[in-house]
Amino acid sequence: MPGPAGTVRAMADFSLVTHRQGAMLTAVVRGELDAATAPELQAVVSDALGAGVIDALIDCRGLRMADSRGIGALLAAKAALTERGGGLVLFGPPDNVRRALDVTGLVDSFLVVDA
Repeated sequence: MPGPAGTVRAMADFSLVTHRQGAMLTAVVRGELDAATAPELQAVVSDALGAGVIDALIDCRGLRMADSRGIGALLAAKAALTERGGGLVLFGPPDNVRRALDVTGLVDSFLVVDA
């Protein structure tokens, strides 16, 4: 189990491991980010914002799928971080997630960094 700066949340077909260092949150998402799991990501970001986080990196390399609720959670996280003067980076989203962002016209809403 990670120390006080880290959180591990797991459900069937989903895990979210986080680490906070100062004003930076790193979240490693694996599995499916959908209606059932998006609230987990939202809760982690909300808790981090309450602790003073203003920047976040979401490691998407293990993300198998993101539906509209999952993408909505990413957009909400970005908006909350931007409101505080920070930002959100999506690191290594797989092709299907990137395609979903392209199709919805949202790819340019995020700073996307290839793995």
